[in-house]
Formats: sequence, structure tokens, C-alpha cells
Amino acid sequence: NALLAPLIFASSPVVFLSLGSAYIDIPLTFFVLLSLMYLHKWTLEKKLRDMFLVGVFAGFAASVKLSGTIPLMLIGLLVAALVLREKNSWKNKGIQYFAFGLPALVFMAPWLLRTFLATGNPIYPFYSQVLAILGIPLTAEVAQVMAKWNAGAIASGGGVNLVNFFL
Repeated sequence: NALLAPLIFASSPVVFLSLGSAYIDIPLTFFVLLSLMYLHKWTLEKKLRDMFLVGVFAGFAASVKLSGTIPLMLIGLLVAALVLREKNSWKNKGIQYFAFGLPALVFMAPWLLRTFLATGNPIYPFYSQVLAILGIPLTAEVAQVMAKWNAGAIASGGGVNLVNFFL
């Protein structure tokens, strides 16, 4: 029964055709689905181990691709709503949310730290202008590369903004 979900996922034509490529959207989707699967399991059994695995797989999703932080945040909000709905003590609710948040942070943090050390922005290339306004400048080399990239993107009808982040 537990092997049925990964087999169905792997048998999808989109997944099967993407196996030979270097695209990372399939692993991102896989980790998000695993996280949601364990969240559903947690709603049925209320085992702390399941909540921990929700965080592990949500953290994996965020570490695979920067846009994986979006499902991580959405899952985090869902976890918060579900945990707050429980009729437990505040201490128990905190433990449950910590069981989700700590592994998610542990698996996501190395990539954010690496990007921050290289560029001065943990979520580069997004929101670099906002960070500059806040007094957190990019390194000179990254600023040059980003200026060239933005010029080319704008010339071709694109750009880097909130809409592009979600696309």
C-alpha cells in the first residue's frame, strides 16, 4: 500500500519522459507530494515522527529549487492551522510545529547560506533591489552580472519581479 503512491508518480508520462533530463521540477514535485502525504498521515495518527518527516521533505523541496520555498511556506501555514486546531497544550503545539520547522530549516539553510556568501542575497536573483534599498548591497561582481542579465531580460520582454518569481 505504501509503495503504490511512488509507483503511480513514477509511472506518469511526464515523470518518465523527464527522467533523462537535468530538470529539477520532478524532484521538487516529488518532495512536495511526500511532505503532503506525511501531513495527511499526521492528521490521521498524530505521530510526531510524521510531522518531522513533513518538515524533512518540505525542506528537501526548498533545497532543490528556490521556488520550492513557496510550497514550504504554504505547507508551514497549513501545519500551523492544523496544529492550532488540535486540543493540546500550547507546549505540545509548539513541539509539533518545531518538529516540522527544524528539519525544514536544517535542509534549506545550507543552500540559502551558500547563496548569501556568494552574492550577498540568500534568495538571489530575487529581491536584490529590495535588499539594496534596505542597505544590503550585492557584491560588485554579482551586481555587474545581474545588471547585464536584467538588461537582456528586459530587452527580450522579460524581467525580474514578483510575477517572474512565481512563473
